[in-house]
Amino acid sequence: MKLIRNPWVLSAAAVLGVSIAACSSKTTDNGTEAGGSPPNGGTANGGGGGISATTTGGKTSTPGNSNTGGRVVVPSATGGSGAFDPLTYCNGLFKNKVCSTTTLQADVRTVNMLIVLDESGSMSASPTSGAASKWDIMKNALNTALTAVENDINFGLLLFPYLPGGISSTDNTQADNCAVPNDPAAAVNVPIATGPTGLQNVLDKVASQAPGGGTPTAAALAEAYKYFVTGDGRNLSGSKWVLLATDGGPNCNAGLTCTKDTCTQNLDLNCGDHTANTTINCCDGAGYICLDDTSVTNQIAQLAAAGINTFVIGVPGSEPYSAALNNFAIAGGKPNPDPNGLEKYYAISATSAQQDLVKAFGDITTQLVRTCDIELSETPKDNALVNVAIDCVPWKSVPTGSPADAGVDGYYIDNTKEPAHLKLVGAPCNNIMTNGANKIDVIEGCTGIN
Repeated sequence: MKLIRNPWVLSAAAVLGVSIAACSSKTTDNGTEAGGSPPNGGTANGGGGGISATTTGGKTSTPGNSNTGGRVVVPSATGGSGAFDPLTYCNGLFKNKVCSTTTLQADVRTVNMLIVLDESGSMSASPTSGAASKWDIMKNALNTALTAVENDINFGLLLFPYLPGGISSTDNTQADNCAVPNDPAAAVNVPIATGPTGLQNVLDKVASQAPGGGTPTAAALAEAYKYFVTGDGRNLSGSKWVLLATDGGPNCNAGLTCTKDTCTQNLDLNCGDHTANTTINCCDGAGYICLDDTSVTNQIAQLAAAGINTFVIGVPGSEPYSAALNNFAIAGGKPNPDPNGLEKYYAISATSAQQDLVKAFGDITTQLVRTCDIELSETPKDNALVNVAIDCVPWKSVPTGSPADAGVDGYYIDNTKEPAHLKLVGAPCNNIMTNGANKIDVIEGCTGIN
């Protein structure tokens, strides 16, 4: 029988538009927005007027003149009809055009992100000698990176493991060290909420915590799934995402048995003589510290099947689990797109952990807030009667399925998805990826513009 001294401390545990998500297809516009440069050498009228909307779950601002990072921020809408006046929209862009009953569709959907954050005991360690702890680095990185998009993304928080009173470093109780409340209302420490206040609640909760315990990643993701599918999160308007940040291998599955090759304490070199060549298997009689990567992959795949994709960040200490983290990232449907990266997940270096974490959070949120693939709130009834205007500049439709390099500028409606997606191609896509946009409107029911 092997004596394992507190393995939970010894072992390592893992938008649309920077302007688009901030925009609404239904806004109250005081006419101050710039019209921009239209395609085909024409001229466009300036800011729109007379469009109003009732929003649900969107960001709040003073329409037309509230600036965040130099851009106009308006509430995000969730769709509907009756708020479009072709005579006044964009200073009469549709004046004298044939319009039947018109609908101004929500062009983008509110972005909701649940941060599933590892606060196992190993997060209290420093990634390099003399550095701050991984937990302190995480706190600083969250504050730096996420405040930049606090008006574009709604954030919530689920910590794992979690006990209301914290987990002591001397606590060897499996139930405590693997604690995740079996109820999404209790497991989600900070429900997803809008704007700076919602993010501040997340940052305050992280700041109040001290790491401790094991790495019940699968249980945490199971509660994230329940929160979004059957819990309070099911009523959130817009897209739903999970951001998993962890510093090591998941465990806490008491039903497992394993060899030393898949024992997290062995993999972390915290068993026996603390070398990779030890003959001791520290998981003998302690299956709850076996690597539980299959369960995590299955939970992430279940989230993806429900339309909830997962980003994966590997904090220093996760290097022995790179194969598992790569599988998590692939199952989550949002692998790291960096062509120079060696891993599919967002790998954080011990020597530049603070900078790497800030960059990873920034890269992830940028994917959500700048995109040319925009989920509509509902599928148009007739694509032939659809018009698209970006900042009051109309664009023409292009052949369905046109690739980005097809040499055409405009959009098409992708009806292979439900609800349909708006796909931008060429110049409008390039403009949004570079500069964002204040407003994208999908107008259904008028002819003569497209």
